[in-house]
Amino acid sequence: MKGARTAFGILVTVVGAATLLYIAWQYLSGGREAARMAGVLAAEASAFRPPPAAILVTRDVAWEPGRAHVTEYYNTSLPLDTVRDYYSTQLRSLGWSSGPLTSTRSLAEVALVYHKADREFRVSFGSPTSGWTYETSLMWGH
Repeated sequence: MKGARTAFGILVTVVGAATLLYIAWQYLSGGREAARMAGVLAAEASAFRPPPAAILVTRDVAWEPGRAHVTEYYNTSLPLDTVRDYYSTQLRSLGWSSGPLTSTRSLAEVALVYHKADREFRVSFGSPTSGWTYETSLMWGH
């Protein structure tokens, strides 16, 4: 019985060490590029101007290996159709194409999805309890 516990302990240790090495490798290989892309996206996001009646609540810039995003949360008294049309016009003028949703990580109601090269831009509407009316997300990687 003691030998079985020792073998199990060794197995758990080996699996744990392999998992830690894999996670470290992921951050070292994909993390650097994702961190760089988070900075690039933060600069690019400034090209998207909110409607004049929108007030920025908060901005989130984040990354993980293989992914990066900039999400801005806004409050506005504008009708949601007006917000959607505003961004749709702006994105088309900047060369973005309407396209399918490629990831469903957002918990908000996605109202608009546009693509350009390896980027995705979304407009999503929040709930009355979310503390914001809508969000914009500029993403890289999926």
